[in-house]
Amino acid sequence: MNKIESLDKKPLGECIVNQLERLKNPLYCTVATVDNDGYPWSCPVYFAQDSEGNIYWTSAIDTQHSININNSGKVFISIFKENIPEGGGDSFGLYMRGSARQLEDITEIAAARIVTCGKLGKEPKLPAEAFAQDSLDRVYKFTPESAWVNYSKSKIDIGTTSRCDMRVNIQDDQTL
Repeated sequence: MNKIESLDKKPLGECIVNQLERLKNPLYCTVATVDNDGYPWSCPVYFAQDSEGNIYWTSAIDTQHSININNSGKVFISIFKENIPEGGGDSFGLYMRGSARQLEDITEIAAARIVTCGKLGKEPKLPAEAFAQDSLDRVYKFTPESAWVNYSKSKIDIGTTSRCDMRVNIQDDQTL
């Protein structure tokens, strides 16, 4: 039985972080973008999130998704429960629409690298300058504008722009 509880309004980022914890903090997300001709492009990237629900990753500047981000900034991210057998188990996913950008400020890059490396319990090996100016690898930041979860064929809107008021309280499924 799935029970949806209404909560006091919380920041959207807090709701996103809560849902990622329900997913057991997966390592990868799918970043979807659209090129200048309107064709979709998606790819998996290693990611980490901050306490405000922003998503960070590192990619080469000449990859298609990086080019698309630099052209439009519009991004859709899917993060889902991994290792679900075909046709079995309950599916659970977090879906977010928002904007992404390549970080340029050294202080911002350094902070993002602490978040991404910290997810694996590591310290950044390279300085922030290694991901700036003429570097081929850059750090990207996704800022969510809306988010929702799907759980067992139910779509639950967890918020738009800055506030959310719903969460999924899954009482019978301890595997999430």
